[in-house]
Amino acid sequence: MTRNESFRRKIIYIAAIALLLIPLSFISQPATIKKDGGESTVGGMLSQLRKQHGLSQAEISEINPASESMKLATLGLRPVAVTLLWGRVQDARKKEQWDRLRTSTQTLIALQPNFIKVWEFQAHNLSYNISREFDDYQYRYHWVKEGLSYLMQGIAYNRKDHRIFDQLGFFFGLKLGRADEKEQFRRLFRRDADYHNKLAEYGIDKKEIRSPDLGGPDNWLTSYQWYDISRRNVDEGIMALRTSEIMFFKNAPSQLRNFAIDYEIEKRPDDAAQVAWQKALDEWTGSAFGLRTIRTSANLPIQLERLVEEKRKLEDKRVELDKFFPGLRKKLDEERLSNMTDQMWEVYNTPTDEIVDPELYKVWNLAREIVEADRDTLFKAAVDAGLADGSLMLTEQQKLGYERLEMQMNGIRRELDFTSRYRGTVNYEYWSERATAESQDVTIDARKALYDARALVRQAKIDQQTVTKPKKDADDQFVLDQNGNQVMETVVDPGAVQKYEESFNLWKKVFVDFKGLEDDVMEDDLVAAMQEYYSNLKKIQVEWPLDFPLQRLVDRRHRMRMEDGLPSTESLADRIEAQKELEAVQKELQQGSDQENSDKPGVDPAKADPAKAEPAKAEPAKAEPAKAEPAKAEPAKAEPAKAESKNEN
Repeated sequence: MTRNESFRRKIIYIAAIALLLIPLSFISQPATIKKDGGESTVGGMLSQLRKQHGLSQAEISEINPASESMKLATLGLRPVAVTLLWGRVQDARKKEQWDRLRTSTQTLIALQPNFIKVWEFQAHNLSYNISREFDDYQYRYHWVKEGLSYLMQGIAYNRKDHRIFDQLGFFFGLKLGRADEKEQFRRLFRRDADYHNKLAEYGIDKKEIRSPDLGGPDNWLTSYQWYDISRRNVDEGIMALRTSEIMFFKNAPSQLRNFAIDYEIEKRPDDAAQVAWQKALDEWTGSAFGLRTIRTSANLPIQLERLVEEKRKLEDKRVELDKFFPGLRKKLDEERLSNMTDQMWEVYNTPTDEIVDPELYKVWNLAREIVEADRDTLFKAAVDAGLADGSLMLTEQQKLGYERLEMQMNGIRRELDFTSRYRGTVNYEYWSERATAESQDVTIDARKALYDARALVRQAKIDQQTVTKPKKDADDQFVLDQNGNQVMETVVDPGAVQKYEESFNLWKKVFVDFKGLEDDVMEDDLVAAMQEYYSNLKKIQVEWPLDFPLQRLVDRRHRMRMEDGLPSTESLADRIEAQKELEAVQKELQQGSDQENSDKPGVDPAKADPAKAEPAKAEPAKAEPAKAEPAKAEPAKAEPAKAESKNEN
């Protein structure tokens, strides 16, 4: 009985499978297209769904017959084959068998052409891991290009995935522009005409990536082109966005500022650098990013550049709200700030990096909590309490208006909160201010002076020199005398030290107008510049100046325990004290000299200038008691001459 039941169940299962094959054959029926113009079919349900969602192989990528054949040849064991190939790739890398590695990677992408991570990983493997195995930077550049070319191959198989374009932008930018060999990589890339032609095949405009001032295509401009292709495809709906909007749309503008930064390093800053920074600023703050509507994680639309506008809108709503309870907010502010003592105000207004004492830091935290308390929250709490105990009254109509304003303010505050957080995520405010500052004349002049200083160091011209050279007029033409000979003039040519000082003085002016840069720019290039300056001072045996224009930056880093080997104000204390004592002595001598002149008859103390006094004329007056007799004063004029004659002998 049991055996018969088991047999019967097997028959039922086989019959059910056979019956299910009938609807499955209709559901999975492929679409057909008649070449001779005959009637085409849309296929089964699965075929229609693939077409509706763009999931057919023909729509996702090019169809590679070899790839499709290999997939079929694995007989359902493709995951096993892929796993084995990944192992072979890693093994070939360890054993430095580069040809075997290239073959394995080509086989791997044939089995997984639409898996974007395969392309990303192997491109990174070639460009970063394998390239570093070689000592010669030209071989390294070759393998970096291999990785980039590998990734570009993946475009044909991932036409609707923006991530492959983003990765190309990432590699072209950071690998060629931020590697240890970036100077050599960038130079090789500018000269690589064959590779530029290859890029053109993938939609890169050779004119757009060319920098005439640098002498050829630039890797940062190429990176911008890749990110821009990705951005345009997403904007046009060709590709679905697969990452956060804020991180995606910041990529392209960032490459323009990277180009401007490297331009100023490799070439003397000029009008072209200023234009590059202005273009980067327009892209960062304009419709491409700053004024672009970006969806947050809460699906709230924001614009990063509208923070100030939103704050102003909130303040207008706050004024409207205060009309319901006149004077209440002012009263609450006065009560809150009355808790601040003079010491708390003093500590609160002190820069945090200057607060060393832990107790004072506690005072600063307490003061900050009082001064920066949420005024709207305190106002609402006071209103709710007043309405509850009857000390504040509102009519029904006023209450509806008050609640409507509260709701509007909550919406604005929520938008402000997201905007502030997203601005912080991409460091929006700093880069806006940086690009604005870098596009100013004074900043360009500061960088010019720094560039010139480093050039003079390479020429071993450390200190200023007095030289005689042909004189030139305003039109840069040589000046000739009446006989047609060149007119010579003696001039002082500044050395590297003087150019460094000129640059630092200009940077001090920049920080006056752009205070937000003071903490960050010193991490960029100024610390290295100050170290170079200090090293060159030692070469000419000159001490660190007590009035160094960027001493505040040096002291800040010293307090933060970031030792750069530069003299802080603390280490210069003895010299500063000695300087003060010297100035005090000079002041006393000056006052004594002024008093002495004021005691002389006929001398106006206000006009007396001991530094300009002529001792030869003053001496006879001291030696001549009878000042009223001009006739006797004649021989006295000869006395100094005699004394001078003795001194000469």
